Amino acid sequence: MKIIYENIPKSKIIKAYRNKLKESGHYTNRYNTSDCVPSLVRPNVMGFTMSWVDFRRLPREMVAMHCFMQGLTIDGVQTIAEEEE
Repeated sequence: MKIIYENIPKSKIIKAYRNKLKESGHYTNRYNTSDCVPSLVRPNVMGFTMSWVDFRRLPREMVAMHCFMQGLTIDGVQTIAEEEE
């Protein structure tokens, strides 16, 4: 299955992924006190938990594939199977 995302920048894909995590309430339990704002769960790519800064440094193909595997649907992103139908 090939993902078509040529016209979408990597920052928009990451922003949509972060918004999906916020909507579904995936916040960390660590450092969750009344003084600080809870932060989002770090992405787990290929078995490695990485920071959001390191996630932004990944190639666009890896970011798109990770978001697709997590169930994120972005307007304008489609797969080859959808295109053939």
